[in-house]
Amino acid sequence: AIFETVEEEELLEEVMDWQRCLMLGFISAKVASKVSESYVGAAKKRNEFMAKKISETLKDDEAGLLFIRKEHSVQFPSDIEVFSIFPPALDEIHRWYRDQAMLRIEKLAEESKGKTEGEVEEIEKKTRKRTKRKPKR
Repeated sequence: AIFETVEEEELLEEVMDWQRCLMLGFISAKVASKVSESYVGAAKKRNEFMAKKISETLKDDEAGLLFIRKEHSVQFPSDIEVFSIFPPALDEIHRWYRDQAMLRIEKLAEESKGKTEGEVEEIEKKTRKRTKRKPKR
């Protein structure tokens, strides 16, 4: 087996730093937009680099194995056949997160019934503040 590096360290670090910034939460929509745009741009460059590296190193009639997160957005060359394998535990975790998000949305909708627009905005502000808090360790 031959191991090839498909990451470029500087691009990976840039994406990780922008990701950390996104996790902080924002007060200003302008700042949130700029950080989001920077993250998307860096992630796009990273994904393009990885796809190019795979295309350059994986020869015809060769097989490759790539460990990458499920939500990746790397666009593989059209002549590469891709098989995705995910552990069952990962599906359970994703379902749990999705269910929790739906419960929060339903709770917000329930709390908003019969409220004025101003009252709904106040509920949304409180909900955003709760989600911005740092987790207890």
